[in-house]
Amino acid sequence: MWALRKTANHLRAHGKYHHTLKTSAGRLENWKDNATHLSFICKSIKGDVVGLGETNGSTPARGISHWHCQYPKFAQVGRGFASQVVTEDNDSADASEDEFSELDDPANSAEAHADPYLSDAEVEKEEVHNASPLYQTVLSCKFIDLPSSLEQWLADGNVLTRREVVITFVHLRNRRMFKRLLKVSDWLEGKKPFKKTERDYASRLDVITKILGIFKGEKYFASIPSDMRGQRAYGTLLANYSSTCNVEKAEEIFKKMKAEGFSLTAFEYNQLLLLYKRLDKKKIQDVLKMMEDEGVKPTIFTYKILIDVKGWMGDIGGMEQVAENMKSEDIEMDSGTLELLARHYIRAGLAEKAEVVLKELENVSLKDKRSRLKMLLPLYAELGKPTEVERIWKDFEAFPALRLDEYATGVVAWGKLGQIEKAEITFEKLLNSGKKLSAKHYNALLNVYADHHLLLKGKELVKRMSDNGCTIEPPIWDALIRLHVNAGELEKADSILFKACNQKQLRPKYWTMVTILEKYAERGDVANAEKIFDRMRQAGYTGSAGAFASLLKSYANARVPAYGFRERMKADKIYLNGRLNSLMEQVDAFKSDTLEGILD
Repeated sequence: MWALRKTANHLRAHGKYHHTLKTSAGRLENWKDNATHLSFICKSIKGDVVGLGETNGSTPARGISHWHCQYPKFAQVGRGFASQVVTEDNDSADASEDEFSELDDPANSAEAHADPYLSDAEVEKEEVHNASPLYQTVLSCKFIDLPSSLEQWLADGNVLTRREVVITFVHLRNRRMFKRLLKVSDWLEGKKPFKKTERDYASRLDVITKILGIFKGEKYFASIPSDMRGQRAYGTLLANYSSTCNVEKAEEIFKKMKAEGFSLTAFEYNQLLLLYKRLDKKKIQDVLKMMEDEGVKPTIFTYKILIDVKGWMGDIGGMEQVAENMKSEDIEMDSGTLELLARHYIRAGLAEKAEVVLKELENVSLKDKRSRLKMLLPLYAELGKPTEVERIWKDFEAFPALRLDEYATGVVAWGKLGQIEKAEITFEKLLNSGKKLSAKHYNALLNVYADHHLLLKGKELVKRMSDNGCTIEPPIWDALIRLHVNAGELEKADSILFKACNQKQLRPKYWTMVTILEKYAERGDVANAEKIFDRMRQAGYTGSAGAFASLLKSYANARVPAYGFRERMKADKIYLNGRLNSLMEQVDAFKSDTLEGILD
């Protein structure tokens, strides 16, 4: 408790404290029993006034689609922005959706958003592991044929029970086949096979928001009967606001949940932690304080968020302290936590520590050996360990058949090692697997080409992809832009971005746009930097201190004043941090130079 108060006071004393959600006046009687959990956590982040709210202005070395940032990150695994509208001819996007997930920041993986609201206690875990007849039907048919296949399934004498539906939904969620899930949900709306529960409404709300966007989700939320619009529905909307980095609405609905008297759990608080991890790390202190005051015990995922925060700040000591606190609370290090620690050790250049963690990860008991191998392969590649990568890859090849995502992981791993030929051979095996590939599979090799500045090979791959009838999706736009930026063709990258912005059903990633903005900023090209900044706003990416910093950098490098810039930031509720303040001082100096020139 004292550690929390001291940390908050330390932030206020430096003028860095931002007003956030107010904690309720009443406190649970048992808060003392759980206060030590949060105190342990806060010991490792105490005093990091600059680190918690600022970046050093450097750009991570990882590929754009894999960058982690303190600002919005869209179109990612789990609860990412789903800006592509579902259509009946969109089978290619869905058919392989379960087969390959972008190798992304572990803390933003599907595990990050495991939603207790959407599980069903009536269905045993053993049952979920066994695919139901309904699920097999949903999986085996073409996307466009889903409704007719389901009708035929009923006509064959099968009975549509809640248990059958829940097992099917769990499988589809686990494999991230959300377009297919929405299609099944739409079909069930017409059938009404059983009386809907609050969990049913929350599940549909979640998939609508994922695929059709926040606006449609809000509209459906408002249509839910009042007696079914409880904590599950509110919490599901909160999670989607968090994933889309909508601070204002996330905070608003969190307050609403408290006002409604819901007994909030770590799940709701973790959504705020995820949000502030991306946007405003100083507010993490406030959330932890609320958790302590309300007696909410942190979960393993709470610790993972804090490990990730410290890792990206470069505070390895603090990260290790959080991990030690986790152990002291008898919370077992799972494979996801070990993977996260290893990634940050690698990023910090601590190869020996990373290897120790990876060896520990190899010994973790997992029912699915393939999952562990899939974690290890890219990590050993990032460490520059070709012998280990070869060993892991041979373990993969020992299986009767490789999955598409495993082939794609191999492509990425060989690419990280700079072994382009092996990456291409692995991709050819993927291509010849007999299964239809989605854009994500092509993107694995396209990113390899972008990383190694192989422009011509990248163009050839895109043509091949187009010839095979594959749809261009946001990750491909992202890789194409990187391909041209890395080859020094900034204007061409800008042209591709313009085309991407004009796609009605697609939206370029945040970091795709920031990359071009940053390049124009380095040139001191204010006009083009402002143009990209405006496109970002049109695409819905507002309220980002990082984008403002890049734009301001263009003024600084052009050595011209930025009149009215403070007012622009204030309108977007952006406050000066260390980097922005330094840039502002630089451009303010040019105002004085301009006035002196006039007077002379």
